[in-house]
Amino acid sequence: EQSGRGRVTGLTSVETPTLEMIAKRRLQLWVMTLALLVSTVAILSLILFWDNPGISFTAARGIVYLGVVVLVVLFGAYAIGKELDLRALTEELMDERVLAAALTNSLREANALIESGGDSSIRLNVEQVLDTILSCSMDLLNGQSGSIMLMHSDNELRTVCSTGDSPARGARVSLDDGIAGQVAATREPVLVIGIFDWDHYSESEDGHRPASAISVPLISGDDLIGVLNINAMPDRKYSERDLRAMSLFGEQAGAAIETARSYEHQRKNADQSNFQAMHDPLTGLPNKALLLDRVANSLSRRRPPGHAVVLMFLDLDDFKRVNDSLGHSAGDEVLVALAERLVKSVRAGDSVAHFGGDEFAILLEAKDSDEATAAATRILGDLARPFPLEGREVKFTASVGIALSQTNEMRAEDLMRNAFTALHT
Repeated sequence: EQSGRGRVTGLTSVETPTLEMIAKRRLQLWVMTLALLVSTVAILSLILFWDNPGISFTAARGIVYLGVVVLVVLFGAYAIGKELDLRALTEELMDERVLAAALTNSLREANALIESGGDSSIRLNVEQVLDTILSCSMDLLNGQSGSIMLMHSDNELRTVCSTGDSPARGARVSLDDGIAGQVAATREPVLVIGIFDWDHYSESEDGHRPASAISVPLISGDDLIGVLNINAMPDRKYSERDLRAMSLFGEQAGAAIETARSYEHQRKNADQSNFQAMHDPLTGLPNKALLLDRVANSLSRRRPPGHAVVLMFLDLDDFKRVNDSLGHSAGDEVLVALAERLVKSVRAGDSVAHFGGDEFAILLEAKDSDEATAAATRILGDLARPFPLEGREVKFTASVGIALSQTNEMRAEDLMRNAFTALHT
């Protein structure tokens, strides 16, 4: 596509050279050279050894000799020129392969971390993969600015990652709109020579306007993921070689993004499942299993001398009358309000858990039994305040059982058993 401002070249309009094609052309050139040499030798032999007394070859021989020499020189120049062209094409193809390999290698570490099944803390998320793709493209192509636009809907691209003074920062583009939209619609990489929308650049940036750019689709299988755009530095002009290398990279980058998305989705589902398995569904507080784990950690952790791990079990007195008189939904409302009040009543490092029904637990540290008792008194005082319920206020009293341990030898199960016994004694 030609324009007064520049040129857009699609990959399908560019011939893709191969080493096999170059070898075939070189073979054809040598065959032509050999045929010319054989013909030259035959003609010269005919002139030298064919002697007919009736015909004078003196003048004709000179003309033929001169013609053969000129032909050989011209063909030699042609052959040398073609050989130099083939060598240049071979070097360009090797440079392209080196560039493509460098782009591919830049994703290997990211792919290894994405697909690692071990420590989830070292897995890359989607944002990190996008940054890796964009940064390695910028480095290897000497880019001035770049962006990655991902499909937001069936007909819209949105910029999710950008660097430099990219005019695509925060952009939303419909398919067939602009270069990126055309690339997304056709799934064909393009090489852009010249800038087509100068409105993105202020007058003070005239000296930094890129002379060329590359835009390639990010594809995973048959699915379009998005578009990668790289704008060249002012002194850099991208070539068809760069376009072909980036085309291959676009397929690998698209697969890496899709893999990262898949793993991130799995991790979120796993995190959600783990959260649900370790928390009470009604109040969102830790359940008994999670509290037991936290008690064990508290008992094993080093504490200041004399400090104790304190575990309180708490339940509301006569909570059953709420369920019986107002229904279970009203009872659930009271339990949620109670959970919120307990969380506000304890310190930031303390833990509140819900075992089900009106049974709650509080894990904290205290200097001694007096400080633990004071904490329990404060918490019971907060719970004595009325709870709003269906347009009226309801008051409750609560019972609490306290157990503490100042050593690291006690097991978590024993401390919990002691707190339960203290509650029901």
